[in-house]
Amino acid sequence: MSFDELYQTGNIAFIILALMGVEALVLARQAKRRPGFYTGLLAGACLVLAVRAALLQQSWHMIGLYLGLGFLCHVLEIWQWLRPTKHQ
Repeated sequence: MSFDELYQTGNIAFIILALMGVEALVLARQAKRRPGFYTGLLAGACLVLAVRAALLQQSWHMIGLYLGLGFLCHVLEIWQWLRPTKHQ
């Protein structure tokens, strides 16, 4: 499969999401010490899905849905960063 086909079919997004999954597994120990780690990855995954929807020329509703979900995940991530922890 060529790079052109990966982009035209939107499958490049699945490759990126798989790499993000590997990243989450590799850095799982760090996640316990870093608030918002998983929600940050989830926000990024939503952006990747928005790009996939745009590549496949899906409706603006789908692109907006993924962007909105990404925004909510990002807000939650920031809230987790700013929340006082028990260790402070």
